Amino acid sequence: MAKGFDRRRLLQGGCAVWALGGCPQPGPPLDKNGSETGDTGLTDTDSTPGGDDYPCGQDVAGGAGWTELPLSQYPDLADVGGWYGVTVGGTAMVVAQVYEGCYTAITRACAHQGVAIDYKPDRGQFVCPRHGAIYAADGSKVAGPQPDGLPVHPCGRVGNSVWVKP
Repeated sequence: MAKGFDRRRLLQGGCAVWALGGCPQPGPPLDKNGSETGDTGLTDTDSTPGGDDYPCGQDVAGGAGWTELPLSQYPDLADVGGWYGVTVGGTAMVVAQVYEGCYTAITRACAHQGVAIDYKPDRGQFVCPRHGAIYAADGSKVAGPQPDGLPVHPCGRVGNSVWVKP
């Protein structure tokens, strides 16, 4: 392998050996610490959050249909690189702080075969563990066998909560 490129980095990079059948099979949705997400603790609300941006430059509109993710229940979202797999309004998504003050919520089902994607903070990308599909924070296709990018949902932080709209 190339200098500075080992098996671990290969596997972290989306399992480029998918054609050899060497990719791990996906399990249940996990947070960045490897724990099952289980109880979401989500709160649906008709209140209107205001202030911070979605995603990284637009106002969080708020209002009916927004869901609150309190940082007390989702503490990793307070840190750059923090992320969770959640289901909001029946839509499975990954919510992440991709850089300081920039939150994004991207549909979690890979556009290739529907496998749950994860966020890789060291790369700033969303990656499918099955065949190595890679997506940017705006949901656009970066690399892999998937035909298209993924939908991104309105998301932003207001005070001590991140707000998401499916």
